[in-house]
Amino acid sequence: MSVLTDERGDGSDRLERACGTVEHDKRYRTSILTESDDGTVTIAASAYPSYPVRCVPIDVPGMACVLDGYVYDRSEAELQDFLDRLGRSIRERGDAEGPPPAWAPSRLAGIDGEFVAVFLDERSNATTVITDALGRLPIYIGTHEEGVCLSRELRVAADAGTPDRAYDRLAIAQRLCFGYPLGTRTALENVRKPRPAAWIAFRPAGEVTADQYHTIDLGSSAHAGRSRQRNARELARLFEEACRSRARAGERPVLSLSGGLDSPNLSAQVAAWTVSL
Repeated sequence: MSVLTDERGDGSDRLERACGTVEHDKRYRTSILTESDDGTVTIAASAYPSYPVRCVPIDVPGMACVLDGYVYDRSEAELQDFLDRLGRSIRERGDAEGPPPAWAPSRLAGIDGEFVAVFLDERSNATTVITDALGRLPIYIGTHEEGVCLSRELRVAADAGTPDRAYDRLAIAQRLCFGYPLGTRTALENVRKPRPAAWIAFRPAGEVTADQYHTIDLGSSAHAGRSRQRNARELARLFEEACRSRARAGERPVLSLSGGLDSPNLSAQVAAWTVSL
């Protein structure tokens, strides 16, 4: 899924061409999911037929919502209600600029999902992009002379604007040293990778803010008063719940045996249910 803002209102064809470069095999198709009336904001996707990206009709007049990925701990009705309330709250903020609202951590941080949600307010063309708290689906923001492109694919974020590329020498050095660039850097000077729990607001004129609505406190000891046995039981319950929700989502589940500790734990849990893999 990709979002392109272009103050000239002619970015639709450019985004389609960029998305076409990531049609990885013959199953992939590029389509325009929605766009603003004046053409300054376009949302498109290049995906295979069963990939979970869709427009969700929400009960907010003049606002479009696109969901990329899965929300595991909500039924379809609960997800619809959640997106309705989220859309209304974004509308009440006005132009969607500024830091994440105070209510964002309590509403968003606890959601079990792998998603990128885009809200396009067609009255003002303000666009808000929200990711899950762990940022499981990577996104990239490319800044160009013509506007801004946010995409799940780095190549689309880079190719949707001016073709001239400047390389980030420090990011390349970090990749050679550590195996990946640090922070929000990528190998390209004009493309950045937002942090997890992203709250991104941008307008066609090019103003972009990328903030976090939540950070994980690894030093927290909220349950230190419990016994180790109780904490272990709770961890096992949460693990089983997460496995079940993922096995139910999408098509037939696939288990990848990496050789580490995660895949044996997952296979043991799934084997207990006799789920077909």
